[in-house]
Amino acid sequence: MASEQGVIAFFGATGGCANACLALTLKNGYKATALARTPLKLTNMLKEQGIDEETISSNLDIVEGSISDVSAVTKTLFPNNRLVSKIVFGIGGTPKLQLSLLTPITIDNPTVCTDGISSITKALSDIREQNGDQGKPVIAVVSSTGTKGAEDIPIAFKFWYHGLLSVPHNDKTNMERAILSASDVFNGTVIVRPTLLTGSQDISSADQSKLKVGTEKNPAIGYTVSRADVGQWIFEQVVNVNSSKWIGEKVSLTY
Repeated sequence: MASEQGVIAFFGATGGCANACLALTLKNGYKATALARTPLKLTNMLKEQGIDEETISSNLDIVEGSISDVSAVTKTLFPNNRLVSKIVFGIGGTPKLQLSLLTPITIDNPTVCTDGISSITKALSDIREQNGDQGKPVIAVVSSTGTKGAEDIPIAFKFWYHGLLSVPHNDKTNMERAILSASDVFNGTVIVRPTLLTGSQDISSADQSKLKVGTEKNPAIGYTVSRADVGQWIFEQVVNVNSSKWIGEKVSLTY
């Protein structure tokens, strides 16, 4: 299966969900690229996941840079002058407190997810303009339950998500809109909406047997889900298949 899929690009792989997915991707013999501000941090995280040095050096190309650098994003998407087949996007901001009664929790970059998708769509457009038709990749993004218009969270979470955590959730909402408005550069989108993320990205702790999966029309409603399970779901349902049945869906994941 791995030899048929092409290279898989990762953004935000030093975060929990995308890191778990990348670890499984490498463990199963796929070639991958990953954008990382600190490559050594990513390498160490993968070693902690049980991925050996030889696998990392032979199957993973790490591009040093940030998601705001379109040239670095382009290198991640176009290794060896060939477009990647799939993209896993797990970029997120770092939470921080601010002096506000209504929104006491914000993130260090309130538009990091939306801006990241803009960088990717710009890079894909540039690649097509400069190199001709290279095909289009499928993209899977880690969003969140509780985005605007989605009835996929328990009542107890509504004030917390739409009030206290409105800044990061607004970014996720705008990110989803940006992806859907750039459908001309993607061969399909899978928007993954996990509920409150818990636990580590350790793939040995994943347990898909208790995972509930829903769609925007019929959401799975719950309180928490582990980063490892979200990463494994993305690997099994998007990366490790020729054609995902979840293309075009907004998928809620929870316990």
